[in-house]
Amino acid sequence: ISSKTLSGVSGANGDMAFDGNNVLFLAADANLYTIDIDNLSVSSPANLLATAPIGTQFNSLAFKPDGKLYAFAGSNSTMYEVNTNT
Repeated sequence: ISSKTLSGVSGANGDMAFDGNNVLFLAADANLYTIDIDNLSVSSPANLLATAPIGTQFNSLAFKPDGKLYAFAGSNSTMYEVNTNT
């Protein structure tokens, strides 16, 4: 097992999922990031995609076969459809 600290990522709880283009999406508390896994040696490989409403913590991520990303937040029992093109 090898590891890499992700600069710029905050949050302790979350999940991760790959899309069909080999992009890693990471949920960390209220933040959603995209990660370039092929360039983890750069100082800040994480790009903030979205931030959830105050008090929301994402627990899981999943893609539908059509490429839509969904995030579930147990903190408010809400499912979010995420625009991955923003």
